[in-house]
Parts: sequence; structure tokens; C-alpha cells
Amino acid sequence: MNNTSGSASMMALGRSALVYCRNPRNQDVSCKMNEVEFNDNIDELYVAIEDAVDELDADVDCEISGGVLTLKAPDGSAMIFSRQSASCELWLAARSGGFHYSWVNGQWYCQRTEQSLVQMLSEISLEQIGEELILE
Repeated sequence: MNNTSGSASMMALGRSALVYCRNPRNQDVSCKMNEVEFNDNIDELYVAIEDAVDELDADVDCEISGGVLTLKAPDGSAMIFSRQSASCELWLAARSGGFHYSWVNGQWYCQRTEQSLVQMLSEISLEQIGEELILE
């Protein structure tokens, strides 16, 4: 399913539509998650990230606005998480690059690196903030 027709289909079907994502091998699969479940999943993730930030020694600011979670590092750089409901993805923009994550087997996986968000967030935060952001 391409993004254009997928977005239109979801809008036409509303919240009961299944959203589609890609697994680590870049094959289309159904997440078997409707839009409400997807948004609940992202909301829970954002809370977990905020809780992990609270555990850091570094002074990192968290801000959520319109489905976007921004972490501002002490050096002024940012890590920006953005929910993409139409494509069932979480996007992360960081100093080290942009990453797209899909929900596969109960975890968020990067399509490009085939690593989980938990793994990558630990590495990216260590590089950008100077501490590991550990999600539990």
C-alpha cells in the first residue's frame, strides 16, 4: 500500500481501519493496531521517554506539542519524536540523522538500521546528551 492511498483509506475508514507498517525486512505487514491503539502506544512511549529523561543528571527539557515530543539537550541540540499515524510510524530526528520506526512484535524498529528504538535511543542519547536514555 502506498502512503497516498493508505492515508485516504484510513481517513475513509476512520478509527476502525488497520494501519500498516514495515517490518525490519521492509515488507508490508498489518500492525493489527487501529488508530486509537497506535496513538495510545505512542502516548505510553512518550511518558516512558519523559520518565527516563527525569532520571538523567543532564538538564534536558521535554516538551510535547501536537503529537511531537522534543528533547532539548544542554548544548542546545534537539531530539524530535514525531508520530505518523497515517503510516503507523514514529519518526526521530537527532543530530546523528533521521530514523523511521515501525511497530513489529511489540517493539519499535528502525527500518534502515533494523535496530530497536530502545537500542538506538541509548546510543543516540549518549552521543547527543552525554548520558544513556534507558527505556524500561
